[in-house]
Amino acid sequence: MGSGIRVAGGGGLSDCWYVTRMWLHSKRQPQVRLLECQRLDDPAIGRYLSLDDIRRTLSPVGDFLRPDGTALPPPGPSRPEY
Repeated sequence: MGSGIRVAGGGGLSDCWYVTRMWLHSKRQPQVRLLECQRLDDPAIGRYLSLDDIRRTLSPVGDFLRPDGTALPPPGPSRPEY
């Protein structure tokens, strides 16, 4: 995981990119190797996306499986936005 900081014209911090990268492996889809999720937020209150945040976003199209092929428990409730 990592972040990048963008500086505003006045020299102060403006926004911060919170980047979450997950390296993936699939025998069925070997071309799929990386999932990168980004969130632009205020550096004072920002946070990285959790696995549950990402799973809720992806839920209309798919989900993650454990290496043994079993499903993960449902994601927890959303955290409030500030």
